[in-house]
Amino acid sequence: MATSPVRQLLNSHNRKVTTNITLVNNRLRKWTETVKCDERFVLVVKTGDSLLINVYFPCQGTADRLAVCDDMLCEIGGLCERFPACQYIIAGDFNCDQGSNDVVASNPQRSRRLGLR
Repeated sequence: MATSPVRQLLNSHNRKVTTNITLVNNRLRKWTETVKCDERFVLVVKTGDSLLINVYFPCQGTADRLAVCDDMLCEIGGLCERFPACQYIIAGDFNCDQGSNDVVASNPQRSRRLGLR
């Protein structure tokens, strides 16, 4: 069974391998623009007047987690400013537990920016 180099690297560090994906129907491709794609923004797609932002926020225990989350929120804000006429759909893995002492979810301003409160 073949595995990708990314999966091999993650497995070599004993990390759980998780993936977020965004599928776009072929009929929509001619109206779709890929705006951004990297390790935290799995894919940002503009289709017509909609901007789909599929995110992967860092989990508890990640080094500089708060800084990474704040940077991501700033990037999301920048995307919204870049496409002011769009409707925004932000989905993915937020890695926040509102029922715990999660430092990202427990900060009221950050939680509002994440749409949690």
